[in-house]
Amino acid sequence: MEYIVRPYRPGEEQYVADLHRRLYSTEYSWGPSFTDYAVKIALDFAKKDKNDREESVSYAFMR
Repeated sequence: MEYIVRPYRPGEEQYVADLHRRLYSTEYSWGPSFTDYAVKIALDFAKKDKNDREESVSYAFMR
């Protein structure tokens, strides 16, 4: 299996938020209080200014 690692692109936070919601609710049976919290973190990530360290670890992994 091949993977591509590339820098995060603005706008991908909604995909990450939706994926977290599905994963945590389906795989772990976690309810809305946690999944809503995880979604908020993903969406807030895109809104804030990032320092060099945060920018360097903001990558997307694709298959």
